[in-house]
Amino acid sequence: MKQNIHINEDNAHFYRFNQPENMTLEGLHGLVDGYAAYGGVKSVLFCANVQRALFDSKVWEPAYVDYDPEAGPDQPALAGLPEEARGFRYGSHGRQLLHNLWLLKDRGLDHLAIWLARCRHHQMEGWLTMRMNDCHYNDNLKSFWHCSLWREHPEYHRASYRDEGWFETAFDFAHPEVVAHHLALVRELCGRFDFDGLELDWVRWVRNFRPGHDERGAETITQFMRETRKLVDEAGRRQGRELKLGVRLPADLSSCYPLGYDVLSWAAEGLVDQVTLGIFLEQTYFDFDLRTWKRVLGPKVRVLAQVDSAMRSYPASGPKGRCMDFRLSAGSAAAALQRGADGIYLFNECYRSTPGDGFTEKTEGLLPLLFGQLGGVEHLRDDVSRRHALSYAQIRGPGMSHDAVLPVLLTPVEGTYDFGRFRQCITLRIVLGPAPVRAPATLLLGFNAEAGEISCDAIKIWINSREVSGFQVETNAAWSEPVEMETWTWRRGIPLESVRVLSARIPEGLLQDDTNIVEVLPGATAPGALTWAEIRVGETKLPVACQEDVKAA
Repeated sequence: MKQNIHINEDNAHFYRFNQPENMTLEGLHGLVDGYAAYGGVKSVLFCANVQRALFDSKVWEPAYVDYDPEAGPDQPALAGLPEEARGFRYGSHGRQLLHNLWLLKDRGLDHLAIWLARCRHHQMEGWLTMRMNDCHYNDNLKSFWHCSLWREHPEYHRASYRDEGWFETAFDFAHPEVVAHHLALVRELCGRFDFDGLELDWVRWVRNFRPGHDERGAETITQFMRETRKLVDEAGRRQGRELKLGVRLPADLSSCYPLGYDVLSWAAEGLVDQVTLGIFLEQTYFDFDLRTWKRVLGPKVRVLAQVDSAMRSYPASGPKGRCMDFRLSAGSAAAALQRGADGIYLFNECYRSTPGDGFTEKTEGLLPLLFGQLGGVEHLRDDVSRRHALSYAQIRGPGMSHDAVLPVLLTPVEGTYDFGRFRQCITLRIVLGPAPVRAPATLLLGFNAEAGEISCDAIKIWINSREVSGFQVETNAAWSEPVEMETWTWRRGIPLESVRVLSARIPEGLLQDDTNIVEVLPGATAPGALTWAEIRVGETKLPVACQEDVKAA
């Protein structure tokens, strides 16, 4: 199997979903051994920090700095946790996680170093990834996640005059103290650990300056990148080998500079070796502009595409508009690899290997299933069931449009000019990746309740200028597959806001590699809106390998 998968082992997974007796050398090896056994893994990126360090740092407070393993649930370190998280509870984001981190230190296990060495044992790249502005639980001042610099200096927060969420109290990198604080951790990581690469994760959590000062802050971040490049290169000279510097950035290049990420300067100065086109959370993307990214970055930079198994077709679709399905991951990977991505990056998918956190015991079988889907382009062409839905770039600069095409009113507003539509006809641009040769393909369109009874006689559809016929309209019950979990409901099928679904089998040879244009002429004065659009390759229902895991996914 081709090694093209890069998986992020995040800030909590291992420490939450293991019992204390597994905080051993064998337990640490087991994590990496598991990834190696799946096949296809090129690198594992181990998270080194949140607002505090996830190891025994000498320059940052470790997450467990205030924790007393002998004290009860009322100790100060646990004061910010809900009552159920103050005890030892498998999967908890509280004491279970904190105690396991403390145990590794108490037992003299330098777990990041052990993981990196185990990656070399399996001939995989071992990376460290540093979250540049983690905001977990910023709305809870008592949380053990917060460092003293953040707690004691609210003037270093980017928008403390507003209290709307975690982003508003992120660190403001305009303060030299904040820059020096983060550079100290970079210096320690480079001086202490034997890694193949260091990733600066600028997507966690994207906003690094006061509103209105992001672009002014671009030089600050570029200087940070220069200093980090020097430190990585110095570490490489000490080790006698070339070490890589990577970044995770918004997938949409036009959003980078408005957020302070001057990618053009970074490329011109040769500051990065790897760029991951990232999303924040639960938003599969298909339209990666690899052509532009590769021209900007040059041939020596490895470009990865982050894929996800969940999405909405537009931001305001709400809970009923969310869908989760590994076939979305396969579709996103196929689209990215077809356009020349050098690999596929997985974030938060580490949780698919471990039972718990609302998932059933069958969750542990889902990660190898996902890995098995993400091979090369030819493997994805016909041998994997995949979905290509109309999505949007999740991360945008302050005040920029989210660029979602959907929802589209079936009857246009008069007196306006929309060159993506041309009067009554709705034009949809679906990025497919490799066109199937043997596998069947199906077009699916979802309509909201206001659309009423869609008339098969009135509506006309073309794909790549050829009319498609023989379609049918059903209620969404046939296409929405609920997956009940402990705290929420996912949908494997079409989200519930699409009350009716039009489906049509696409004739062989009609689809083309990469972009396919779908035109929909709904008929005169049709009410309601189109709220979902996708092309499915392979079986339209769940693939056989997934049938047993419906309640786990």
